[in-house]
Amino acid sequence: MNKKAISQMFTWIFIIIAGSLILIFFIRFAFQQTQIFGQKGSVELIASLEDQLEAFSVSEQSSKSVSLGYNTEVEFTCDQIVNENIPKRTNLLIFAPSKIKGKNLLTWTLNWEFPFSISNLYFIASEQSRYLLIYDKDSFSQVASFNFPSFFSLQKINYDNLNLDDLAQNTKNLQNLNLIYFTQLKRPAEIFKKFPNVKLNIVQVDLRENEIKIFHPDGSFTASYFLEQPILYGAIFGPENFECVKNKALERLDLLTQVYSQKAVHLSTKTEMPLCRVKYYEIRNSLELFKDADSKQLLYELKDKIKIQNKALQKNACPTIY
Repeated sequence: MNKKAISQMFTWIFIIIAGSLILIFFIRFAFQQTQIFGQKGSVELIASLEDQLEAFSVSEQSSKSVSLGYNTEVEFTCDQIVNENIPKRTNLLIFAPSKIKGKNLLTWTLNWEFPFSISNLYFIASEQSRYLLIYDKDSFSQVASFNFPSFFSLQKINYDNLNLDDLAQNTKNLQNLNLIYFTQLKRPAEIFKKFPNVKLNIVQVDLRENEIKIFHPDGSFTASYFLEQPILYGAIFGPENFECVKNKALERLDLLTQVYSQKAVHLSTKTEMPLCRVKYYEIRNSLELFKDADSKQLLYELKDKIKIQNKALQKNACPTIY
């Protein structure tokens, strides 16, 4: 082979290698850009969802269907919203399934008061989520009084009319199924086995004691409690992260209690009316006890006491605490 042929061969080899490197560069660049655009899209989607939720939180009670713009999966943890593995921290108190797939989210907000207004709670479901509230004769009247937006697939059913085998056949295509027992519950581990094709949650509620049991597939459970109906609704719509979100809500309750306690001190120094000073002293003591209360029963007793004391301030022409 002559020198000219060898030179041409090396030239072509160089061109092939250089061309391959350039091609690999552009493929990698395009892949990185796709990832960047995907991350940007996820961040914008989550930000838009938060904005839409906050926009209708000005109402004490409101509901709406929120469009995500396209079919995707959104994950909810205690303090994050995640899309396409891109997490964003949120301060909103959201009770929802751990994962929701679809183009639309069904959302509802309620203001939680105990005894004063604390925060809006958010309840989120997919169009493929279903909720059964199972009652008996003792719990019927209370369960019947629960009022939910009509777009949720939520049914109240008598325990005697519940057929789990039929239910398992009719719920195979659901994303989430929550069975909320306001009555007896037998062999929860066996119930889980009847629903292998759906994400099942089982919750038992004691309306007399305001207590909750959130069951696991092996039949064990996590015990908790609720303060007023909005927190109870959190266990219905989001049992998977219920305890953590409830604790976040309680932290806000503690913070506001401290604020109102300091407000009572401030108002007591400003008033010239001896009766008002006495009333502020009384309600501040109650607020301090309320902040440090370590039992559900004591919390309820002090909540009622604080409401009465706040009304007494108003009745005696003293500026109220809240």
